[in-house]
Amino acid sequence: MVSQRRFLFLVSQVFTIGLALLFLPAGACPEGNAIRPGDRVGVHFTCKFRNGDVAVSSYESVADDPGVRKSPVFVRRKSGEPVRLTARTPGGAGDTGEERGFEDEVLFRLSGAITGLKPGERQTREISAERRPENRPGDYFLRVARVRQRQKEMRLTPEDYKLRTGRAPEKGQPFTIDPAVPGKVSSVTEKEAVITFTAVPGSKVATAFGEATIKESANQYQIVIDAQAGNLVRNTGYVGRIVGVDENFISIDYGHPFGGDPLLCDIQVVEQQGPGVR
Repeated sequence: MVSQRRFLFLVSQVFTIGLALLFLPAGACPEGNAIRPGDRVGVHFTCKFRNGDVAVSSYESVADDPGVRKSPVFVRRKSGEPVRLTARTPGGAGDTGEERGFEDEVLFRLSGAITGLKPGERQTREISAERRPENRPGDYFLRVARVRQRQKEMRLTPEDYKLRTGRAPEKGQPFTIDPAVPGKVSSVTEKEAVITFTAVPGSKVATAFGEATIKESANQYQIVIDAQAGNLVRNTGYVGRIVGVDENFISIDYGHPFGGDPLLCDIQVVEQQGPGVR
């Protein structure tokens, strides 16, 4: 038979544990409950390339810090909230071969990397992705002009101007085709709107493929891109690596989701919910 003192001790322990569970944050799990495949979790993370450049981060503080070196492919996320993932078996399990953009591929790989972590735990784990299969050689290679030609003046009918901009032309309105050479409506008549483009010869401008220099000829500006082989570039949601540069063209390989490198990710599980809560 349990003594009265022993009974009171057991009751007090049950009461203490009950209070601890009652005041856990919503979605949180008791310490020691490792993440299993199928668990719904919220995570914060920062992933870096081998050279230390930040590739992607869920932390607003990282995005806002000018002292943090960021890759040319880094894009600020819309929200600083934890990212919700469904944990899966580590490795390639569950990969249907679907073509994913850069961030989507990062999240897919993180969903395997978080398995085995505990709520509140923070670890650094490496994630990697395989090269996309090609139906034919060169499927994911792109060549773009290294020198862009931009005219100094454009003439449009008022109808064409409205079709392009959604409004009638007025003198002084901005009209931009390339941010490196901004334009402005310089005159308007019943028959045409004249747009004048201006740039400063010798000035440097940023492009998706590297820094460029503005040059000028009689009728146009030239944007000469100083692209470097080996650099990463971003085209919408996809990341590529420059594999060749000549006098006229830049060649980019978009065949690897991470540009060919693994990512080193600092991961913290901040909440767990759904079928994994036990």
